[in-house]
Formats: sequence, C-alpha cells, structure tokens
Amino acid sequence: MSLAPSPFAVAADLLWTDDDDYAEDPVGYVRDVMGEHLWSKQAEMVAAPVKHRKVVVKAAHSVGKTRGLSRLVISWVLTHPIGEALVVITSDNDDNIKGGIWQEVIAAHERAAAEGRPFPGIWLGSAEDQRLRHARLHGRAVSRRRA
Repeated sequence: MSLAPSPFAVAADLLWTDDDDYAEDPVGYVRDVMGEHLWSKQAEMVAAPVKHRKVVVKAAHSVGKTRGLSRLVISWVLTHPIGEALVVITSDNDDNIKGGIWQEVIAAHERAAAEGRPFPGIWLGSAEDQRLRHARLHGRAVSRRRA
C-alpha cells in the first residue's frame, strides 16, 4: 500500500526549492541560477550581507551598484524562507529606489519569465497598486485615481 504525499508536503516542495543552497552564496545564485556575471566589486557588495548585518556602499555613478543590489534583493528573497526574508533599501531620493533598483528587479523578472523560469510568488504591481498599498500601510484612506 502506497500513501500519497500530504498536500502540505507538495506545497512545501513547490514553494521551497533547492535555491536555499544559495542562501549563503548570493553571488553563486546570480551566476548559476540567474546566469549572469557580476564584476569583482559588484560581487563583493552582493556577498557582504551574508557576513555583515548592515552594509553601506559608497561609489561613483554608473558602476553597477543598482544592478548588483537588485540581484541581491532577488537572490535574498528567493533563497530565504517565506516570512523570513526582509529587505530594507534606503536612498537619498525615491527615484533611486523606484526608478533604479525596482526597475532592475522588474527587468530581471520579465527576462526570467520570458525564458520560461519566472520567479515564484507575486513580485510586481502597477504604480497605482503600489500607491494604494503604501497608503493602507500608513493608515490613510484612499480611493482609486480616475484616469
């Protein structure tokens, strides 16, 4: 007599993949799973949170900080258990986060989906959905904007 696996075991297998092997190696995740190369300083930046609780990166413009950080966000979220992956990103202006890091995350997500290997879970929403979520988080009454 053979017992079928429990639905909980099946769900856990679907939600929790072998990507957790990369929880301590985000550079390896970017290289092996995402199929991308990070240059040496990007790799150093991406690897830093594994050993350090707080990381500050100071560098010139257009050296790859945004791309590297977006890959760290993706690898961190996808290699840590649901509910345990917390990513906090700060910047001196909102555009660096919305127009930089999240645009890189969106582009990586879209490319992975086009290649038939989309990231699990829900990653993206419209700007309007994000505005509504932000307002609800801060206890503000909001309504949908009319076009």
